[in-house]
Amino acid sequence: MLRVAIVHDYLRTYGGGERVLEALYEIWPEADVFVATADFSRMGIFAPLFLKMKIRTSWVQKVSVFRRFPLLYRPFLPLVWSSINLSGYNVVISSSGANMAKNINKPKRALHICYCHTPPRFLYGYETENSWFSEASKFFTPLIKLYQKYDYQKSQEVNCFIANSSTVAERIRKHYGRVSIVIHPPIMLPKHRVKKGRVSNYYLVVSRLVKHKHVDLIISAFNQLGWELRVIGTGLDATYLKSIAKKNIIFLDEVTDKQLAHYYAHSKALIIAAKDEDFGLTAVEANSYGIPVIAYASGGLTETVIDGVTGFLFFKHTTGALITALQRLQNYNISAAKCIKNAQKFEKSLFKNKIQDFVLKKLTTKNAKKK
Repeated sequence: MLRVAIVHDYLRTYGGGERVLEALYEIWPEADVFVATADFSRMGIFAPLFLKMKIRTSWVQKVSVFRRFPLLYRPFLPLVWSSINLSGYNVVISSSGANMAKNINKPKRALHICYCHTPPRFLYGYETENSWFSEASKFFTPLIKLYQKYDYQKSQEVNCFIANSSTVAERIRKHYGRVSIVIHPPIMLPKHRVKKGRVSNYYLVVSRLVKHKHVDLIISAFNQLGWELRVIGTGLDATYLKSIAKKNIIFLDEVTDKQLAHYYAHSKALIIAAKDEDFGLTAVEANSYGIPVIAYASGGLTETVIDGVTGFLFFKHTTGALITALQRLQNYNISAAKCIKNAQKFEKSLFKNKIQDFVLKKLTTKNAKKK
């Protein structure tokens, strides 16, 4: 009998990683789901998607200060993951990013497949959402080196890696010395085309409002242009970003899926300024509504945005370069049909089929070796 365990970093927000978890659970609805912590009160309208799952938390869940401030238990992550008992499962699928869910103790005969969103950004010098961490980390170099060694050792226990983009596949090769296959994360294509009606005049940002998303760069550009911008998302930098924005910039905070579909479909373009994005899910979502994307040319966004076809890339991380890209879009007709066709490559059913086929193939190979 196949017993599947899904291990995910934590449940606190709803982002690309949680979309992957949702899809994995749809493939294996009988699976048990293990997370370090779960705080459904912070997940708002998305909480019901995960409350139906068989969620099991670690000992960290019992420590209230750790639930409120997840960064505080990061030094204890080796203890967190080693405390999770996965005996009796013959397939373990980890959905691993900043919290290193892949670093569980794998049952001896089990198959462990890691879907890697990225090696932990805070360990390997990539920008993180905590603006103070980059400065503080230089004082903890010996500890970071120790954790890099731990992370590398645990990565060698994973049977197979799946990367969410070619960018992340290269990080896996660089930091773990492991080969991975790429299966892009899923999007849900619109079931019905939203009726556009009158063409709207606003541009759109859909993002967590945290440092490494660089929404401040976008605000700077629209402050200068005076064009209408709508910002969807919440995060640590929300108060600051609102304080620097002029009246042409409207913050919408959290919206429902139905509202998000409306804003996508009626916008002129989605704007992204993140550096070294692991994948860039929102770019594909925007394309699914026939909407072009203007994005900084780095990381996974170079895989999801086809320059001059589904949007435009800007190659200098400056307000001026973004403004030039915006003005370029004004004088260019991006095909909605080509945007939608690009998005269809990332459809949720394709993701599920690829994951299921890969796991079954690896199981078949593993079982054949036993005979």
